Amino acid sequence: METCNTFKPWHDKTTGKTFLRPDRSKCLHYYFYFIDEQLGLGYVRVPTWCPFRLQIYINGHNLLASELKNAGSKYTMIDNAFDSIDDVEKAQDISDNISVEKLHRKLEEFAWKFCPVYKEFNLRYHWSVMQAEYATDIVFKK
Repeated sequence: METCNTFKPWHDKTTGKTFLRPDRSKCLHYYFYFIDEQLGLGYVRVPTWCPFRLQIYINGHNLLASELKNAGSKYTMIDNAFDSIDDVEKAQDISDNISVEKLHRKLEEFAWKFCPVYKEFNLRYHWSVMQAEYATDIVFKK
């Protein structure tokens, strides 16, 4: 049980109208963990109450590693860190030009897969970054 945005039925006695009022409450959440070919290890957090505000966690290092592999650039990683990259300038260029549209399409796939009601309502999510950690890795020659 975690806090989430939701709606509560509300009757306004002065106007006589009944409607759904935005509220905060605790609801059950499901966590779906995945290992994606492009994004690596991550998870989708799905609340069980409307408006089904999804949270998706991914690691940018895995996304960059996937893009480096597709570009034919050689690299090695230890856990979550690059310990060698053959062409650092190319890696920076790839990182600077990662397709946001391509990432959004992948997030939409996760939404359709792990939150079926999303597809039933024919909804589209607005994706935004809730938390970001910027790596300050230092690459040494030796």
